[in-house]
Amino acid sequence: WCNKWRIKLNTEKTQLVCFSSTKKDSDDSLSLYGKKLKTQSKLKVLGVSFSYQGCLQHHCKERISKANQSLNLLKCVKGQGWGASRKVLLRLYKQFVRPALEFGSSCTATTSDSNLDALQVMQNRALRCILQLPPWTKVAELHELSGVETLRPRLKCLRQKAIERFGSSRLMTLLEERKTL
Repeated sequence: WCNKWRIKLNTEKTQLVCFSSTKKDSDDSLSLYGKKLKTQSKLKVLGVSFSYQGCLQHHCKERISKANQSLNLLKCVKGQGWGASRKVLLRLYKQFVRPALEFGSSCTATTSDSNLDALQVMQNRALRCILQLPPWTKVAELHELSGVETLRPRLKCLRQKAIERFGSSRLMTLLEERKTL
């Protein structure tokens, strides 16, 4: 197909991942333009990392790390006894920290509970920091005071909006099929 349409694939960027429930070593017999492709344990597509098992644990860890970096900047803006107000800090959270957690929401909305819980813990840490609340503050109270919804329903809502926006494209059909698995 590539030869027919005169498309040359970049062998350096081409990845080979064997999706399986168990880690298997492939025989590395696939090659592209005479160069053998190395088997990878994960695949990154449009910024979303999938492991060979199809899970998103690595992606969620990357998102938490990115959100944590943004949260550290937010802490600098907050200051100690001076700095931005809660309203400004919540706005900054929604513009810089939360998008890091929501990136790839079309996929992460259906990830495992443990991955979603890890993302939620990061959001809770950020909200406690902004609102200057102790760690034992109940999650429901935290979200009520901040006016920020929990991540699980938000990710599902974002996923649904993406499905509606892109309609019946092949990609969205595949994502819908994944949701039912």
